[in-house]
Amino acid sequence: MTAGLTPTANLPTGSDSAKGRERYRPGLFAWALFTTAAVFPLIALGGLVTSLRAGMVDPQSVRVPWYMLTMSWHDTAEAHGIGYLIEHGHRQLGWIVGLLAIVLAVWVTAVSRDRITRLTAWVALVGVGMQGILGILRVELNRAGWGLEFAMIHGITGHLVFALVAAMPLMLSRGWIEAVPLAVEGGPRFRKVCRLTLGLIMGQLVVGVWLRQFGAGDWSWALWLHLFLAAAVLAHAVMLVVRTSRPGLRTLGELRWPSMILLGLVLGQIAVGAAAWWFGAGEGAMDHRPVSAERAGFTTAHVGLGALALMTIFLLVLRCSRHLTAGRVDEPMSVTAGAA
Repeated sequence: MTAGLTPTANLPTGSDSAKGRERYRPGLFAWALFTTAAVFPLIALGGLVTSLRAGMVDPQSVRVPWYMLTMSWHDTAEAHGIGYLIEHGHRQLGWIVGLLAIVLAVWVTAVSRDRITRLTAWVALVGVGMQGILGILRVELNRAGWGLEFAMIHGITGHLVFALVAAMPLMLSRGWIEAVPLAVEGGPRFRKVCRLTLGLIMGQLVVGVWLRQFGAGDWSWALWLHLFLAAAVLAHAVMLVVRTSRPGLRTLGELRWPSMILLGLVLGQIAVGAAAWWFGAGEGAMDHRPVSAERAGFTTAHVGLGALALMTIFLLVLRCSRHLTAGRVDEPMSVTAGAA
């Protein structure tokens, strides 16, 4: 037995139920992975819509799912600009992701024996549906003066829904189903740091969305708070990598590799964010001056990396709950000379 690892006794590999043990299904796992992969470009297109200020290029919020097939791409680009195509591409992909999520929820319900997995699939579906409703409200209530607020909510919850959908391929993977929880030296502390890092990234997301809309001109406190949270997230990402290099956690690749990926994403997001700021991203969506291609590209990349970082730490928190037990490793009892 490897030092620092204590397997929990009498724990099955997989999720038991009255009908039997949960089984890995490659087809269902692939569908969940494909659905998650389809959500990320939806996030990226949504970020590009905000970067180009194209959220209201079409005042009609609801159109038929096949609307883009009836559009003349060349004529529309000349008449309305590329932002019109990007905005409708975002809406079209939203329809597709919704259909994928419906199939995923029904499929999981039909074959999975694990109650938590079935519940997560339906919660993810509801989240995808609510994102569509928020997008509709952002357009419909713009004239009433609530468009900006719903745009901010839509941007925040989009990242959260992406992380929630990404939990499905994890929970349907072979490694998750066959995992045996271990009592690992340093495990409880690692779980706490993961949860704290998740909270910091979510806080940074809220402040970042605020800056995306209002800019940093009259809201310098938001900029400094965003920078402080970025530094805190970086410090915790480094801490996670250091802790997974110590005995006990070092042998768990399910925790070590996501920690290293998270650190890379955080470093990349900081670098891209600095470049976006250099090209004027601090002006916010309220500024109506022309947007350069560099600014739109770097700000959108900043949003995309932020979504990936949030997804990574959320899945890492889930992995901790699956691969680590809440108990501590029994320390060897020291014996003093007097006691001897």
